[in-house]
Amino acid sequence: MINKPFLEKFIYLSNNSRNLYSDTIANCAKSCGITKPEADLLLFFGNNPKFTNAVDAVNYRKFSKAYVSKALSSLSKRNYITIEENKIDRRYQQITINDCAKKILKKLQECQVNFFKKMRQGISDEEFSTFLHVIEKITDNYLKESTIK
Repeated sequence: MINKPFLEKFIYLSNNSRNLYSDTIANCAKSCGITKPEADLLLFFGNNPKFTNAVDAVNYRKFSKAYVSKALSSLSKRNYITIEENKIDRRYQQITINDCAKKILKKLQECQVNFFKKMRQGISDEEFSTFLHVIEKITDNYLKESTIK
């Protein structure tokens, strides 16, 4: 049986935390002189070094292809990233964050850390560990049911 107050809070939190996070990153991006999409892509590639292709951002962050393409084009024009054709498969491009963007990336990452610190206020390490364990189980259940696998 579903606990209705929990479900209402869960849905509210899911929707509104995403908006609050998005606003936080947008404000940080603005202070860095870049757009929100540019910040999203710098953070994605900066936080996930194993991902180096535009398609990774589309698949894992569910950004639209147009969103990714426009942001990468702008970042490339500013020389914040280098885009190289993949020698094995020309459909993919290797994305590398250039040194001149590292300071911006660091500030964006600090904004991320501060956001999550605020969300964790008043939560003990033990409570947070339990929370992460539960989220991991929910994620596993989701992946069993989804087509992402």
